[in-house]
Amino acid sequence: MGAKNHGVVIPDANIHFTINVLVAVDFGTAGQRCMVLSTVVLVRNSKPWEEKLLERAKVPKVSAGTEPDADLGPVISKQVHGSTFHKQATQ
Repeated sequence: MGAKNHGVVIPDANIHFTINVLVAVDFGTAGQRCMVLSTVVLVRNSKPWEEKLLERAKVPKVSAGTEPDADLGPVISKQVHGSTFHKQATQ
């Protein structure tokens, strides 16, 4: 299918619960885990899901990570910031 991690949403899924889970899985680790969903497969009528998912995805506050109410910043935690991987990636 061309991507590494997929989520499949079946037609009778609870839309509000599923949208919240998709946003948490996709944005909750700020892209710093290998298990982030790359693709969501919506079975049958996807239009209401697309609109609600887009609306919900706009909710998290993205900033430099220095603001206490930020949901997403450049790294997930101070431990990741200090990791060898992060130091190598920024050199």
